[in-house]
Amino acid sequence: MMPRQDVPPRQAWTITGLIAVLMIINFLDKVVLGLVAVPMIAELRLTPVQFGLIGGSLHWLYAVAAVGGGLLANRLPARWLLLGMALLWSVVQLPLIFTQAMWLMIVCRVLLGVGEGPATPIATHAIYKWFPDHQRSLPVALIHQGSALGLLTGGLLIPHISHHWGWRTNFALLALVGCASQNPPLYAWGSYEDQLHAYFKGESPEKLIHEMEKQAEVAHSKGQALPPGFQASLGLFYSKAGRDDKLAEHLSLEKQKFPESTGFIDGLFKRNTP
Repeated sequence: MMPRQDVPPRQAWTITGLIAVLMIINFLDKVVLGLVAVPMIAELRLTPVQFGLIGGSLHWLYAVAAVGGGLLANRLPARWLLLGMALLWSVVQLPLIFTQAMWLMIVCRVLLGVGEGPATPIATHAIYKWFPDHQRSLPVALIHQGSALGLLTGGLLIPHISHHWGWRTNFALLALVGCASQNPPLYAWGSYEDQLHAYFKGESPEKLIHEMEKQAEVAHSKGQALPPGFQASLGLFYSKAGRDDKLAEHLSLEKQKFPESTGFIDGLFKRNTP
């Protein structure tokens, strides 16, 4: 069976996989406290009320942060929001490795809730940028499986780690995993996502062409690769400005850089030429 010609390129599914892993870490951060409850209560001599305050503090600002993150996703690049959240998740785990202070644990869990509340809306927003409307259901479903996989992973690993190396080791590992998931970007994204957003808001194609050509010059001068979709978007903007010759040129460049996008690009070319 031949693949559909409008299937997004491989990079879209790579991004989906990376975000799904991030969502697994997100859920592990949430459930770890409950899975270390017995040794934690015994060591710190916590009452049920005290442990309940520590555990429940995660949700004090969680919902508010989720709404705020959704609003920010419309104004800031999703990749930087995801990076900032993951770094925050890692940082707030560190005090739990050594602290005995209940107040500090509560502060860390509140901040963790602030960092994790926006994860779902921002992850979904990021995925939407890589897939057309009729192909978004599957990738969104995959990233939302992070909660189930996080619970499964946590249930298998956290008790084992606590038994052999102590309950605090789990927080150290989560901090390391969160940091390790943040790799340098493969491409010079610059303000590319902002330009796409501006296009859908009605910005003139001429202005977007000028900004993207300038970004391409900067990337080339630094030896950086332009991201998937950049040349195709630039060609589309040229077409909207009446320069169909440039449309063909930039779509050809997109296919050269990302051959797996050939079917998708050919379909785009047919839809935007008379």
